[in-house]
Amino acid sequence: MKFLVSTQKFKYVALLTATIWLVQVSILLLEIPYKGLWVGVSGGVLVTCLLLMLFQLLRQQGELQKSLTQLANGQPPLSSADHQAIGQQMIDKVYDKMEEATVFINALEKEEDTTKLMHLSAEEYLGQALVSARTAFTNYRQQEKQHRWVAEGLAHFSEILREYTEDLPELSYQVIQNLSKYLNANQGGLFILNEEEEDKEPFLELQAYYAYQKKRYVEKKVELGHGLIGQCALERKPIILTKVPPDYVTITSGLGEATPRAVVIYPLVFQERVRGVVELASFKPFEEHQLDFLGKVCESMASTLTIVRGSVRTQQMLESSQKLAEELQGREEMMRDYLEELYSAQQRMQDKQAELEGIFKAMDATLLVGYFYLDGRLMTANQNFTELLGIHSEDLEYRRGILAKAERENPELWKELASGASLADDFLLKMGDQEEKWINASLSPVRSPSGEIEKILLLGTDITKKKLVLEKLSLVADNTDNSVIIANKYGQIEYVNGGFTKLTGYQADEVMWLRPGEVLQGPNTDQKTVKRIGKLLRRGVPFYEEILNYTKQGKSYWISLMINPVKNKAGEVERFISIQADVTKIKEATLDYTYKLEAISKSNAVVEFDPQGKILKANDMFLKVSGFTKKDIKGQSYEFLVPDDEKGKPQVQMMWDNLKEGTFFSGEFRLKGQDGQELWLNGTYNPIFNLEGDLHRIVMFAQFTTHEKEKQQELDSTVKALNSAVLTLEMNNQGKLKKANQRFLDAFGYKRLAISRKHLKDLLAPQCSLPSLDNIHEHSTHNLTLLTQNGEEKHFQGRFIGINNLADKQTKIILVLLETPVIAN
Repeated sequence: MKFLVSTQKFKYVALLTATIWLVQVSILLLEIPYKGLWVGVSGGVLVTCLLLMLFQLLRQQGELQKSLTQLANGQPPLSSADHQAIGQQMIDKVYDKMEEATVFINALEKEEDTTKLMHLSAEEYLGQALVSARTAFTNYRQQEKQHRWVAEGLAHFSEILREYTEDLPELSYQVIQNLSKYLNANQGGLFILNEEEEDKEPFLELQAYYAYQKKRYVEKKVELGHGLIGQCALERKPIILTKVPPDYVTITSGLGEATPRAVVIYPLVFQERVRGVVELASFKPFEEHQLDFLGKVCESMASTLTIVRGSVRTQQMLESSQKLAEELQGREEMMRDYLEELYSAQQRMQDKQAELEGIFKAMDATLLVGYFYLDGRLMTANQNFTELLGIHSEDLEYRRGILAKAERENPELWKELASGASLADDFLLKMGDQEEKWINASLSPVRSPSGEIEKILLLGTDITKKKLVLEKLSLVADNTDNSVIIANKYGQIEYVNGGFTKLTGYQADEVMWLRPGEVLQGPNTDQKTVKRIGKLLRRGVPFYEEILNYTKQGKSYWISLMINPVKNKAGEVERFISIQADVTKIKEATLDYTYKLEAISKSNAVVEFDPQGKILKANDMFLKVSGFTKKDIKGQSYEFLVPDDEKGKPQVQMMWDNLKEGTFFSGEFRLKGQDGQELWLNGTYNPIFNLEGDLHRIVMFAQFTTHEKEKQQELDSTVKALNSAVLTLEMNNQGKLKKANQRFLDAFGYKRLAISRKHLKDLLAPQCSLPSLDNIHEHSTHNLTLLTQNGEEKHFQGRFIGINNLADKQTKIILVLLETPVIAN
C-alpha cells in the first residue's frame, strides 16, 4: 500500500527544490557571467534539497509504520500533535470503526440489542458480519431460553408424576393444573381412556378440568371418533386449532365469556396405544417450543398412566388371586371331603360288588329261582325250587297256583307285576304233598332288549323254620315297650314289633323289606353316624349308637340303638336284631344343661331372649348393675334395653334379624339401665338351637365395660385436644415417619403421602443433629430446626416420647413440637 505524505515541511522543501531546478534551467538557457559557478552552486543546493526530501520521506514512513503497528495491536495511534503523517486520517477512521465494532460486540455480550452503527456501514463486510452476529446471538439466546424453559418444565412434571402415582384423580388434577399454568393456557382438560366397563365400548372420560386458576368439577364422556377429542384419540395425532369456531368452546371468567384464539388437543400415547387426551385453550397462540414441550409431557403422562393403571390392575389381580386362593382352599377342603366320601362309597361299592358276585355265584345253590309267565304260570325253576315244591321237572311247565294264597289276597297280583311293579314279601306255597312251606321272595319284572316286560323273576329263600322262630320271637317283642327290628343280612326289615309302630307311627307292612334308614332318617340326621353304623353292620359286630330319627309324621326323636348280629354255625351273619329306646327327653335335658354351662363360663352378665327377642330372664349380676328387677324386664322386647337414640338405627334391627336367623354376634354394645343410665358391655349374643336345629332361644353373655369406656373416651378427648394444640409426628424406632397430624401438615405444607415416604432426617436442617431414638425411657426435649416443603427453616422445641407395648418394649416414637419457637444456636 502507498501512503501520500502531506506535512508542511515537505511542502516547503518541495517548493524550494522546484525553484532551484527552475533557476538551474534558466542559468543553462541564459547567458550570464560565471554560468558554470552558478550551475554548480544550484546543483549542490538541488542535491541538498533532494536529500532533505528523501530524509523526510523515510522519517514519515517510520511514523506511519509505527501507527499501523499500534492499530494492528488494538492500540490507538499517536495524536496528530505528535506526528503529521499523511495517512493518519485514514488510520483514525479505521480505529473509529474498530472501536465501534468493539462497543457493538461488548453490547452483544451484555445482551443489549439497542447499539446502533455510526461509523460502520451495513453494506461493509464488517458491518454485515456484526449485524448477522447480533441476529445470531439473539436467536441463540432465545433458543437457549426456550430449551431451559422446556428442561425446567419437564423436571417439574417428572416430580409431579412421581409424587402422585398412588392417586389417579389427584395426579390428573395436578398435571392439568400445572400444565395450564406453565403454558399460560386459560382452560384445560384431561381425558382418560376407560376400558374397564364390561359390555361397553371404550370411551374417554374427563378426569380433571381446570380453568382461570380454579378447579372445576365437570362430568363428560366422549366416545372414540366423536368430536375433535374422540378423533384425536382414534388417530393418535395432535390437533392444533388457530382459528377456533365460535361455538366450539368458550373461556369463562368473572368478566364474561370469550372464544380462545388457539386450542391444542394432544393424545397420550404409550407403546402404540392411546391412554388419554389433553385439551388446552388459550387467548394466545401456542409457540413451537411450547407444543414440543407439551408433546414430551404427554409422552411421560401416558407412560405414568400405564404404570398407574398397571399398578391398580396388579392390586386388583392380587386381591382377586387372594380371594381365588381362599375359594380354592375352601373348594379343596370340600373336594377332600368329597373324595373321602367317594372313597367310602367306592369301598361300599366294592364290598357290594363282591357280595353280589358271591350271591350270583351261589344263587342256584342257595336261592329259589323261578320264572313265571305274565299270567302266573310257572315257566322254569331251578333245582332248589323244584325240590321245595316237590314237583318233577317234567311236570313243572305251565303249572298254576304256586302262589295261591297271595293270589287270593290280591287278585290283580300278576297284572300289577306285568305293568312293571315289583313285590317282596313272605309267600305261602302250594305244595304237591300239601305240606305248608314259607318262602321270602321278591317278584320282579324282566324286560326284553326292546324294553317290553316278557316274564317275572322270583328270587327267594326257604324261611319255613325262620317263620316259626320269628313267631316265637314276636311273642317276646310284642310284650316290650322298646322298638324291635329284625332285618336280614342285607339290612332289609323282616319284622317289627308294636313298640316300633308306637314309636315311629309306621305299620309293619309299610316298612317290610325296606332298610330302616330309608324310612326313619331325615334332613338333620347325622350322616357321619349313618356311615359309622354302615361300617359296623358290614363288619358284623354288635354295637351301640345314638341317632336322630323321624316319625311318619316328620317329628324328630333321639334313640339309643343297640344292634346284635345273628350268625349261623359257619360264623356268617344271617340277620340283625335291633332294640331301640326313645332318649329324646334325656338328650334335650343334656343339651340344655351343656349350653347353660357354656354360657355361664363365658361371662358374668346373662340375659336370655326367646326367638322373637322377648326377655325370658336375666341373672343377678345383670339385674344388680342395671337396677332392674325380674318383673321389670320379663316379657319385655329387646328394644326395652336399647337406648332411645339407637332404637331407630338400622344396625340394631339388622343384628336381631341375623340373630333370629342363627348368626352369632360378638362385640361391644350399649344398653340402658333402670334410670336410663348408659351401660357399656362387651360380649356375645348366642343363638341356642333345639334338637331339630330350630332356634330355641338367644342368650347374651357379657361383661360391663362402662368404666373402661369412660376412661377411653377421656383418653380420646385428651388425644384430640393434644392434636389440635400442638404439632406431632409419629415414627418407628429408626426414625422412619409414619404419619403427622393435620396441624403439622398445614404448618409445613406437606401432604400425608409425602410424609409417609420420609425419614425424620429429611425434615431437619443440615446443622441440626438427630438425637438417639433407641429406648426412650424418659421424655427427652431438644431444640430442633425443621424445613418446610418450600425449604423454609422453623425452630421448635421437640419432645420425644417413646410408646411401649404390654411387654414394655418400645414400638414407636411420638415427636411433639411445641408452638413456642426457640432461638437457634
